[in-house]
Amino acid sequence: HTEITALEGGELLAADGLMSIVATGPLALADLEEAVVMLEAYRAEAHRQGAAFRIAGAQIWNGYTQYLRGELGEAESELRASLETVALWGLPTHSSARTPSSFLAEVLVERGAVGEARALLDTATSPPPGSERMILLDRARMRLLLAEGRLEEALAHADVYELHAGWKCHPRYVPWRSLKAQ
Repeated sequence: HTEITALEGGELLAADGLMSIVATGPLALADLEEAVVMLEAYRAEAHRQGAAFRIAGAQIWNGYTQYLRGELGEAESELRASLETVALWGLPTHSSARTPSSFLAEVLVERGAVGEARALLDTATSPPPGSERMILLDRARMRLLLAEGRLEEALAHADVYELHAGWKCHPRYVPWRSLKAQ
């Protein structure tokens, strides 16, 4: 629980929003309640500072955390709110807007809104190969192809996903193996 220790006291949270989000990620992947608590603290600090970029980050990562916890309605609401925050405040879309789109597409697939997920991903531009955004986009595309029953395409895309994932192999965050098995 090194991540929990790093987040205690609030110094990291107040000083650097990105690092506190990075430290919260493993907590969310491990399905620990501390992730939700830390994201709420992150959100409160973002609002206290009036930092739109941090508010969007809180919405994105809380949406993803809720998705991991199976809270699909809350996940969808948070991810849609993050897209609105990005658009409303004119935040740079080269990074921030693609992450919630990938997460939202996965939530939509889980909720049975496959057509809406397809429309969302069809408008996504491809980030650089091997980037975190590309890995997330690959994951969403794999889930969508499987949901659409396009198994041959999903199998072919699994190889692309593996290539983009490189050394990253967390079975919950970069699940190319399990998606390929499906």
